[in-house]
Amino acid sequence: IIVHDDGEQIRCFAHVADVVRFVIELVELPAAHGQVINIGSAEPVSIRELAERVIEIAGSKSKIQFESYADAYDKDFEDVRRRIPDVGKLEKLLDLRPEYKLSEIIHELVQIQREA
Repeated sequence: IIVHDDGEQIRCFAHVADVVRFVIELVELPAAHGQVINIGSAEPVSIRELAERVIEIAGSKSKIQFESYADAYDKDFEDVRRRIPDVGKLEKLLDLRPEYKLSEIIHELVQIQREA
């Protein structure tokens, strides 16, 4: 598994079913019309930890290989080290939380891959 830089970049991942559910609920909610609302998960994970969890859940013997941004992209590439959406407005408007945790998302994707 190729991980760019040191893998300590922080991201949040959401299941598409949660995202679609949030979009539908927001479209149907007049109080949300005309507002900017972050949709997603606020469950942070480092890219390195994500790779480790994928390997563990998949029961894989894969190794993590680190690749610099300069090798992967160009010398001017810059990355944001930490991306965690503020989903406070989403939670307040809808009183909803994501149904899927990251481990469930990984399990589902591993299963889909095995069936392919």
